[in-house]
Amino acid sequence: MATLQTVGVDCGSADHPMLALVLPAQVNTIIRNAILHFLGEEAILSEAHARRHGYNSEPVCGDTGDILTLEQLLTVLEQSQSALTASLDMITAEVLAREEQSFLGTTTLGQLIFFLYWHESYHAGQPEYLRQLAGKDDKVI
Repeated sequence: MATLQTVGVDCGSADHPMLALVLPAQVNTIIRNAILHFLGEEAILSEAHARRHGYNSEPVCGDTGDILTLEQLLTVLEQSQSALTASLDMITAEVLAREEQSFLGTTTLGQLIFFLYWHESYHAGQPEYLRQLAGKDDKVI
C-alpha cells in the first residue's frame, strides 16, 4: 500500500489509508472558504483551521488534535455548498463582472470563481492517483 511518504509527504510513520481522502477534502474546504470570501460571505472555517489546513501548512499526518477529522471536513464541505449555492443563486452579472485582485492578478469575480471551482475539481480527483500508486487498478473516477 502506498503511504504519504511514497507520494513525497514526510509524515514519519504515518500509514493511514484515510489520509488519501483527508488531503483533497482539506484542500477543497480551503478553496470553498476562499470563494465565500470573494463573494463577501461569512467563512465556514475558523481562522485557526484555515491556517492549519491551508497553503504551506504542515502535512496532516494523523490525529494531532489541531486538525479537522474527515467527518468534520465533509460536514464543512456540505455547509459550504449550501452557502455557495445561496450566494450564487442571488448573484448578478454585474457582480460577476467586477474586477478583483487575487493571486491570479486582476480578473473578474466570475473568472476567479470559475478558476477556484476548476481547482477544486482537480483536487477532488487526486485520490484516484493515490489509489493507482497504491496498486489499485479499479477506476473510481
